[in-house]
Amino acid sequence: MKPVFLRAVVTAAVLATVSLGAAAATLDDNLKAMQATNAEAGAAQKNIASLQAQTQAMVEEYKRLTATVDYQDEYSQEIRDRLAAQDKELASLRQQVASRQVTQQRIVPLMRSMADALEQFVALDLPFHQEERLARVIKVKQQLASTSLPLQDKYRVLLEAFQQELEFSRGIEAWRGELKLGEESLTVEYLRLGRTAFYFQSMDGARSGYWDRSYKQWVELPRDYAEDIKHGLRIARNQQAPQLLLLPMKR
Repeated sequence: MKPVFLRAVVTAAVLATVSLGAAAATLDDNLKAMQATNAEAGAAQKNIASLQAQTQAMVEEYKRLTATVDYQDEYSQEIRDRLAAQDKELASLRQQVASRQVTQQRIVPLMRSMADALEQFVALDLPFHQEERLARVIKVKQQLASTSLPLQDKYRVLLEAFQQELEFSRGIEAWRGELKLGEESLTVEYLRLGRTAFYFQSMDGARSGYWDRSYKQWVELPRDYAEDIKHGLRIARNQQAPQLLLLPMKR
């Protein structure tokens, strides 16, 4: 940095010399003009004084810059401090980038493993809204495999999928749908009690059943349970106040 500064000083010296020459020429012209006309003597003298003051100020500044070693030292130290601060900041940024890359290398496989576990859980869970739930998990897995989706967005969609599955564990739900029962296809009313039990009842109320977790199939229930399932459907639809239901819950 010092050679650059010295060149700047030499340039300043040249400019000062040129300015001094110009000032001398102006001074000479003013002296000639003053001799030619006394009427302008006062104004010319003022110009001379002003030019002399400016020239003297430039000379003093030049001397200060060239003679003051402390100024150069302070300037050089300031540059060194700035460079050191920049190096420190760059090192910190490199460390952050490296740390983020390591974190991403660890968290991405973990998120994929979580998505696989969620897909398996849905497949083995009670078969309510199963196609919709599996489609949601598959979409999440596709988003995790995307190279354009930021890491934080991948984390968000995965957590949202887990949150949606968690919500199914709370409360009860009733809806109408199609049921394949053996060789028959029925339109039924479904009743879900959290993740504890899953029932159906035909539209005429004549047939009812529950999902057997052990055998992974629907099992029809005696007519004795028809009324309790009907009450459960009404409670789920907020058509009836909650009450005790006598329903089979086989795990």
